[in-house]
Amino acid sequence: MVLNNKRRLYSFINGILKNKNCHLYRINGMEDHLHILTHIHPTVALATLVKDIKLASIDFIKSEGIFPDFDGWQNGYGVFTVSQRDKDQLINYIKNQETHHKNESFYDEYKRLIEEHGIEFDEKYLLEKIPLYLYQIQPIPKCSTASPSWNQSLDLITPGFTRGSAAAEKLFMV
Repeated sequence: MVLNNKRRLYSFINGILKNKNCHLYRINGMEDHLHILTHIHPTVALATLVKDIKLASIDFIKSEGIFPDFDGWQNGYGVFTVSQRDKDQLINYIKNQETHHKNESFYDEYKRLIEEHGIEFDEKYLLEKIPLYLYQIQPIPKCSTASPSWNQSLDLITPGFTRGSAAAEKLFMV
């Protein structure tokens, strides 16, 4: 039942992305977080896309009654720009969430990474509700010889973080 409900939600979110001319590469999550790997069409404002996904999915979840304990999305969200050449690595990470989180909960992983990268945060805001993470694929520049990590940049819009701090930009750099 839960797997079927996850598929319904993911299909619904895919429809939102398609309607905005975005391409979904992978979506998956656990009870406490959701990952979306997509190409965002240049005419789509990132904040608007995340807002539309959150609002429409809340309505869908409530109207369909598929996750009765769902209390809404976290106020913030994480957005990562990733290199096209590292897309498969990230697809596998998203695809294998259940296996990955058998050894470490998402909350523990998230807090550990924040602390490891020296990001200032107020723990009372840390994952107050279910977070949504969106990864945007960037094309490989034809003339570039640089070898970026799979997370080239990061925009953290999460309560409790020092917005725009250099430390915030280091989060999830591998």
